[in-house]
Amino acid sequence: MLLVDAVQSQLYPLELWPSYILTILFTYDPKKPFAVTELEKVIAYLFGNRVPLTMACQFFAACSGFPLPLTKRLFSYLYEIWSQPDRRPTFEYLPNYFDMRDGRFKRVDGFPCFPNLNQSPEIGIEGTGFPNVIRSVLRGMNQTVEEEED
Repeated sequence: MLLVDAVQSQLYPLELWPSYILTILFTYDPKKPFAVTELEKVIAYLFGNRVPLTMACQFFAACSGFPLPLTKRLFSYLYEIWSQPDRRPTFEYLPNYFDMRDGRFKRVDGFPCFPNLNQSPEIGIEGTGFPNVIRSVLRGMNQTVEEEED
């Protein structure tokens, strides 16, 4: 299956993703200030929305141009910690993500953030400010086939 199709079938079409996630995916630069925080937001979003690790790594690397081996190392570390309750940091230090199925923000432990607020992020490629660039990258990615797990 093509990588973009595989990710969208696992989650939702990219047009329905939060714009801030799409912006990070397609502009990630490890030399920027707060790059680690941005990376954590993307990993939390993919982890919390139950995108399998291998698929998440391949997709991030394809969108951002970040090297796949390094992507795997960073993603694997957080996926492993967040999936084991006894290894997770306390809830104050857990990142939040927008849960696509519930339409609200949650922490990576699955508990809602801001339960009394009805927050919803800006949605879609248009909200990034560079939709044509993203569409161009996606056209190139449509040739990328998802690699199966080893």
